[in-house]
Amino acid sequence: MKQNNFTPNQIRDLGLKYFAKYARDKYDKGQAEHQGILTDRDHLDEIMAEAVDLFWYAYAAKLKRIMTMAKLGLLTSANLHEMLSDIGAEEAAAKHFQLDEDDDSMNGDSMNDGYGTPADDAWHDANEYPDW
Repeated sequence: MKQNNFTPNQIRDLGLKYFAKYARDKYDKGQAEHQGILTDRDHLDEIMAEAVDLFWYAYAAKLKRIMTMAKLGLLTSANLHEMLSDIGAEEAAAKHFQLDEDDDSMNGDSMNDGYGTPADDAWHDANEYPDW
């Protein structure tokens, strides 16, 4: 597995720097839109609605990641079935890919996918240009 070039402290510092800017911008945008003082309102209903939104954003991102990995040939058929089953999407996605339990075409070895395919390009990017 490819290792990243960040230390735990660098990840923390980069994340906090990004969060500080993002949080400030988001707060200012919210203040411009809603006005008022945050502590003057009860936010529990809004928090619950945001939590539901967060679930759907995360679920869609996870499903997109799985489908992208499959399209790039980075998953075996068994891995794809397992990952989709874990999120309750195996049947619908299997129709999308026309998967068969015995399908070995997605063997995870992008070098067998042929020169110039998206999977081959992704493999080369990840292994020849690790700083990208």
